[in-house]
Amino acid sequence: EALVVDFCLEVVGAAECRLGPTYQGEPENVGVVLVGNSIGGGISAGAAANLGPLARGLVLCNTAGQLDDPRDNAAQPELVAGLGAPASAGRIATVGAPAVKAAVLPSVGAATLAGTLPPYEPPPFAPASVLEVFGLAVIALLRPRIPNLLTSYYPTSPVNADAAQADQIARDATDPGAPIVIGSGQKLPPQRPLNEVLCADGVARGFSGPVLVPQGELDPLSGAQRAQDRAEVFKILRPGVTVTRLAAGHCPHDEVPEQVAEAMLMWLRQTRDFQ
Repeated sequence: EALVVDFCLEVVGAAECRLGPTYQGEPENVGVVLVGNSIGGGISAGAAANLGPLARGLVLCNTAGQLDDPRDNAAQPELVAGLGAPASAGRIATVGAPAVKAAVLPSVGAATLAGTLPPYEPPPFAPASVLEVFGLAVIALLRPRIPNLLTSYYPTSPVNADAAQADQIARDATDPGAPIVIGSGQKLPPQRPLNEVLCADGVARGFSGPVLVPQGELDPLSGAQRAQDRAEVFKILRPGVTVTRLAAGHCPHDEVPEQVAEAMLMWLRQTRDFQ
């Protein structure tokens, strides 16, 4: 029997979506495919991890978020055994070469469920008022440069970085809460690594469904080499992750929308959950 799913193709992230309208199927068979770009990718991944069976798929376009190379951890299994904890207890943080120091830490998700994650406390060197002033200064510095910065993020199709989009970003920068958003990095709790969110490190509470990664390999925001390295890590992260490498910048869904749409349609057809 065919599975009827609602595909919500709205992109959360840095650029407007040009992938088309939402398709609605039978209301009793509701499910969503989440699509996110940049920070929106991290938000979408976290939402997919928490939605359970409602999340049927995830598309990450040059997503933000910590991504650890599983080969770094797999190369040191004795470190985990030596500390008397299973690998699924948490990530292995390794520093130094050739000597390696390691520590097994509980996942952020596990700490949240256990109630052991400490509440947010503002850093003593940056109270809210200081963070707001910092945010205002950053906006004042960047706002006149929005058109040029936006064009630089679209290295192969700069024409898609049009004036309307630049005006929309400039307008959003004048919102009353914009300076607080800029300084929010100092207020957020420890982020869950994408390895954990996407069930790549043995953590049960995460998204284990199909993932598509349309990765712009020329991303000037992270640097082209880092964008390409992240694409390679996603390829080996776990089964069910499909990577499509694109000659595009930070917002491939807006810079080369036809290519991203084609990759999504092919991915949906090849994914069992959507047949």
